[in-house]
Amino acid sequence: MRKIIIASHHKMATGIKDTLNYITGERNNVSALSAYLTNTPIQEEIDALLKGVDQER
Repeated sequence: MRKIIIASHHKMATGIKDTLNYITGERNNVSALSAYLTNTPIQEEIDALLKGVDQER
């Protein structure tokens, strides 16, 4: 199964994912990365999101 990542500054990615879930139902293969909302370095957030993604596809 493909994994879709929606990424943006602030909360736009989360809003797009919420809208997608409203229209299509809950999607387990879609993740949102709302960057720069915390003091966590962005690379750590990206690494956590990509952890477990199959690199062969």
